[in-house]
Amino acid sequence: MLAYNANVSFSSYDLMTENGKHLSKTVKALPKLSYKKFLKCNYIGNLTGMYNAKTLGKIYAPNLRKCQDWLLWLSAVKKSNKPAIGLKESLAIYRVRKNSISANKFNLLKYNYLVYRRGLGFSVLKSLYCLTLFLAEYFFVKSKQTVTSQKM
Repeated sequence: MLAYNANVSFSSYDLMTENGKHLSKTVKALPKLSYKKFLKCNYIGNLTGMYNAKTLGKIYAPNLRKCQDWLLWLSAVKKSNKPAIGLKESLAIYRVRKNSISANKFNLLKYNYLVYRRGLGFSVLKSLYCLTLFLAEYFFVKSKQTVTSQKM
């Protein structure tokens, strides 16, 4: 963070099964993440996100059952007035669980809408517009971030 004068940073991370078996997949971090881009989709894996509390102050996760991590990082990037910096290096391993709270992406759509509507205070129309952008970004852009890796 110091080398890039960044207030918010995050990294790539590897995936493993709930039994601990590595999936040979890595979710690649974007090199830079602007607030505008970040509004379209959650690009920060919560397990890798960091922010400079000295500069930005303490930022608390909002009271939303799901997607609260996205709102926290949106708040940090907006408060920073600079893009978040993504590190290419994988610094964490995420355990993919079949029955986790975020496993069913279709059920998360309601909460993605609530990020815009309640969390960010957007109008119904703007929230629906942003949700449409989210779906396009998720399926056509973000899905390409998960790549086969050589790690075991």
